[in-house]
Amino acid sequence: MPALLSSPQDILVAEFYAKAREPGLSFDLGKAGRGEAVTLHHIEVAPRSRGTGIASRALELLTRLADAHGVTLDLEVADEAGINTAAWYARHGFSWAAEGGFMERHPAIYES
Repeated sequence: MPALLSSPQDILVAEFYAKAREPGLSFDLGKAGRGEAVTLHHIEVAPRSRGTGIASRALELLTRLADAHGVTLDLEVADEAGINTAAWYARHGFSWAAEGGFMERHPAIYES
């Protein structure tokens, strides 16, 4: 019998893996030990799919799910091939953590 999803973080990860399937997109998402945050370990787009917006769509989906479940996201930034990934993540609501060395995004709180 499969294990029950016991936390908002587990549910977020399961939903993202189920919904973010697009050809040319790969990612790794999970809990990494920084408190209650879910960590985006990497997001990568195959060369033939670059410039199509699939990474942005996936990150938008991830942030919407995180908001819905009240989950903080974090990630370590590695700028590659002259691409300023920190600026890209910042456009999606991430900022440098006070402790430094990684970026985080706290869930948006919506008032009804």
